[in-house]
Amino acid sequence: MPSVARESHCLYGLALCAWRQRRWDHAEAMLTTRVWLDPTGPWDALACLEPVRARTRLDPVVTGTQRRPPIFGPVPWTTLAGADWCHFDRWFAIVARDHFGGDLDALEAELIRRLRSLHGRGDVEAKLSHLADLRYRLGAAGVDAAVLAAANEPDKATVTRARRKILDQGLEDRAMTPAMRDTPSARLRRRPSTATGTASRSTRTAGTRSSPGVERRPTSPRAVPSPSPPTRRTPST
Repeated sequence: MPSVARESHCLYGLALCAWRQRRWDHAEAMLTTRVWLDPTGPWDALACLEPVRARTRLDPVVTGTQRRPPIFGPVPWTTLAGADWCHFDRWFAIVARDHFGGDLDALEAELIRRLRSLHGRGDVEAKLSHLADLRYRLGAAGVDAAVLAAANEPDKATVTRARRKILDQGLEDRAMTPAMRDTPSARLRRRPSTATGTASRSTRTAGTRSSPGVERRPTSPRAVPSPSPPTRRTPST
C-alpha cells in the first residue's frame, strides 16, 4: 500500500504538469488513473477532473489568482513632471530609495564594483548607461529618485522584482532600453574608420620628417657604372 500511495502521488504531480501545459487528454487520463489506484485516498484528483474535462486552465483553479503577465523594462510605466518613465526607471528609483537612501551615486558605485568581475560585464555596463540617462532626465524634470519611486507606491512583489532586475539578473536583448544599447563601448565601435586611417598615415609620415635644426641634403641619383667593352682574345699560333 505505501508503494501505491507513492505512485499515485507521483501520478498526481504529472497530471498537474500536463494540466498546466494544457494537455487535456493526458491530464484527464492520469487523474482518472489516480482515482482508480487509490479510491479511498485524498479527493484532490477527483476534484480536478471536472475542471480538466471543462478545459479550464490550472492557475485560476488551483491558486485562485490569475498569473501576472511579464513586465518588460522598456515598456512605459507612468507620466510624471511632464516626462514619460518606463519600468526600468521605476526599478532603478525603487532600488536607489530602498537600498541606497535615494542616492544614485551610491547605486552607481555598487554597479561599478560589480563591473570589475568578468561575469555579466556587458549587462552591468548597459545598466550604468541607463542610470546615467535616468540621472539626466531626472534633473531635467526636477525630481529625484525618491519622488519617482513614490509616484505609484510599489508592493512587496514589485520591490523584490526591482532588486532582482537591477542588482542580480542579466539583461535580455528584447528587454533593453535605448540607453542600455547605446553604451560607451557601442559608441566607440561606431566611430568612423577614417580616423584610424588618418592616424596611421600620420604615423607613417612622421618618420620621414626631418628633426628640427637638421638640414636635409638633397639626394642625387646613384651613379650607375657604364659597362666596359668586352675584351677580344687573340688566338694563339
